[in-house]
Amino acid sequence: MLTSGRNLKQLLLMGILAFAVGCPRKVTVWITNDSTPLQFAVGQSIGTPRVGQFTMFLVERCDAPRAEQVAWQVSNRNPDVQAPSEVVYGTTPPGFTVDHAPAILGDGCYQAWAGGGVPTRFVIEGRRIVAGHR
Repeated sequence: MLTSGRNLKQLLLMGILAFAVGCPRKVTVWITNDSTPLQFAVGQSIGTPRVGQFTMFLVERCDAPRAEQVAWQVSNRNPDVQAPSEVVYGTTPPGFTVDHAPAILGDGCYQAWAGGGVPTRFVIEGRRIVAGHR
């Protein structure tokens, strides 16, 4: 039975540690250039590349029907593979596999995600990025 203050403190400390270790890090994606091939950086916040781990990178159309949204998707099912801090559209990062082959990015709105984190939205017009986080 946990009646002493010491036992209660230990239980509280274990709970805090379990929460801190179990919570995934926020993963943010941003664009590092304004033309093709499209280059993305991945990190905990814009301008701070380097993420410990993410298992999926996805580029999808914003305005397409659900069945046609995915433009490119790669994933990693091996926890020993270090996730990259930079991803080039259509180039499979080492240790990742292609889940959806890269489509040609025509004019329109897109968004990129890494591991379900914070996406970046961008617009392509005439092979150039005209709006998006850079």
